[in-house]
Amino acid sequence: MWVFSMVYFGLHRKKYEQLISLYRQEGLPLSAQNNLMSFLGYWGSFSLALFFKRVLDGKPINIAPKQPLPPEVYAFVASQSRELTGWIRVYYYIHAACFSMFVIGSGIAFFGKWQGWY
Repeated sequence: MWVFSMVYFGLHRKKYEQLISLYRQEGLPLSAQNNLMSFLGYWGSFSLALFFKRVLDGKPINIAPKQPLPPEVYAFVASQSRELTGWIRVYYYIHAACFSMFVIGSGIAFFGKWQGWY
């Protein structure tokens, strides 16, 4: 599943980079963490995918303590084509599935060790 997420990101990397580039050209703010993560390619992509998914869902986001994201950000992201933003939700859910599988696998391994199965 993790390898699949890497391949999926590779297929949509140009859209990811284009969306970030357009976002920056508009002069819209990013948190310090997301700004750093935007330069890390695949390894930082989940943070930005989560950010854009929350913006697409219209959820409130703070870019700094007590500094909410301006409404222009929500309008900008909503105005982008589905082709440019549609992959973000799928990518988010792929990562959620990877994390869930890791937690379940860790739980099974812990339970097995506790029960003396190995």
